[in-house]
This record gives sequence, structure tokens and C-alpha cells, in this order.
Amino acid sequence: MILVDSGGAFAAVMAHVTQPRFADRAVLHVRYGPEQDAVPLTPAEAHRALHGDLVDQELAAAVWRDAIRAARSDDSPGRPWQLLLLWLALPRLTGTVRRIALRLRTGRRDLEAEMVATLLERLTTVDPEAPDAIGQLLRAARSSAWHYARSEARSFPTADIEGVAARSARPGDGDSCGEDEGHEHETDGTGGLAWEIAAPPDPAGLRASVRVTVSAEQVEGERLGALAKRLGLHDAVRQVRRPGRGRRVATLRVGPPRRRP
Repeated sequence: MILVDSGGAFAAVMAHVTQPRFADRAVLHVRYGPEQDAVPLTPAEAHRALHGDLVDQELAAAVWRDAIRAARSDDSPGRPWQLLLLWLALPRLTGTVRRIALRLRTGRRDLEAEMVATLLERLTTVDPEAPDAIGQLLRAARSSAWHYARSEARSFPTADIEGVAARSARPGDGDSCGEDEGHEHETDGTGGLAWEIAAPPDPAGLRASVRVTVSAEQVEGERLGALAKRLGLHDAVRQVRRPGRGRRVATLRVGPPRRRP
């Protein structure tokens, strides 16, 4: 398998699985053949059974089934069976990463991390005995990467939230908040905000950023709440809030002052 080292999750998985001692920890005992005898397969042998020149479809199905079953129940240190499953799936994911990166100009590391996270998340719900269990996992990982890339294409990075608020003619809270190292703010086309928090270096090489999104409605509510506090209206606003809809008695419009003719 040819894998371009992007420094991302795929390369980290490959680096772990190809270590000499890993093969001793992750030998699959695949039940295969008329007698359903347990056939031991090293990671390299399982990889050839799935992606070699001559693939036995019955053996391939048994390898996927047992690899998924072992990964689902994996609670051993280092999660070797989950790493093995990810490694076996890489040849069917790298092409999608390449296409998305070229078409939507999204970083390969982000796409790989999204795929790995989604596959491991769906692993807890998939039935290993289902005929298309691996197909379900792969489709979920690919769909998640496409969705992530399209959402990224609608956003742009900015470190000046107050500047964005001013350009959008929305009142800010006037408080200065410093930019934390490793944090990046973004806005999207709907008026919402997103925070991208980079993970600290990890000696194991497996790490991913944390992405927190806030809806446009919540952003606007926070801005108006801060403005009400600055104008001394916070207590008044809190007192008149009610859980249900009531009769409107007045309208308060917030905006820049109008010039007199």
C-alpha cells in the first residue's frame, strides 16, 4: 500500500502497525473454510487477504468480520485491534481523502482525523455479522469527511471577532479577550462562530483538533445580552423574561444612531 505521509492520523496508524512487535499483539484467528477452522493471520497476511492481487471473497469477508469484532471489544492498552482495523481500511479511504482535498481544498490531516473519529464512533453500533458491516463503516467515514470539507469551504479564519461584529453592524460587548495559543476562531456563512482548538503534541502521534461551533442565534443573543449589561438593562431584561410567549407591548430596536437631516 502506498501512503503519502501527511503527518496525519493515517500515517500515525501505519507507523504503529508496521512496528515489528505489533504483529505479535494482533494476530487474527479467522474462522474460515468448510470446517470453520481458525486460521491465524498476521497483520500483513490479513492485509494481503483483503487487498492482494488474488482476493478470496469468502476469506476477505471473514477477515473483515473478525477484525470488526475484535476492534469492538478492544479494551487492551494501545487499542491494537482498533489500530489493525483502521490500517486494513486505509486503502479504501485514502482515495476519498485525495479527491476531497483536491476538489474542496481541505487539509488532509483534518480529513483523516474526521474519518478515523467517525469510523471508531460507528464501530460501537455496527453488527460484525452483517454482510456489509465494513461497508457501513467506510460509507460513514467518507460521508463525514465530505460533510466536514463542505462546511470548511463555507468558513474563513479570523482572529478579530470584534472586527467581524463591527463590519456586520452588530454591537459587540467591548471587552478585549486575548487570543489563546492554539485557538482559532472562524465564522461561517450563517453568522455563527466556530473555535478550532489544536491538540498539544502527543508522543504517540495520534491526536486531533477539537472543533466547537456556536449557532448564529446564540452569537446574536450573547452580543445583545452584553450590550444590555453595559447599558444597565441586564436586570430589567432578566425580570421581564418569561418561559412562554406573551403579548408584545413594545419593540426595542438596536442599531447605530441615525443622523438628523
